[in-house]
Amino acid sequence: MSRSGRNYGKKPPDIGLQMDCYDEALTPEQVAAYNKGEKEYKEVMTKLEQMMKNLGGEIIEKSDSVCVMQMNNRCGITYVYLVAFISARTLHR
Repeated sequence: MSRSGRNYGKKPPDIGLQMDCYDEALTPEQVAAYNKGEKEYKEVMTKLEQMMKNLGGEIIEKSDSVCVMQMNNRCGITYVYLVAFISARTLHR
């Protein structure tokens, strides 16, 4: 598009975008990264569950990407913690 002349500054006509999509098998590196993320997710969830059990808290919501925990302290104050996971497991979808 020319930067001078009578069409300068005018919006170009709408042009549709056409794309092809092909599914491909994951490479060994992608599989390894996914498996590493899956392992780390399980390890963190196990630690969080153990911590909540030891401290008298509870996990009130749990999904593949978020964990919400609730804990009461000795003064009766309730704390709610949100832990978000961004991992190969979350990004794979």
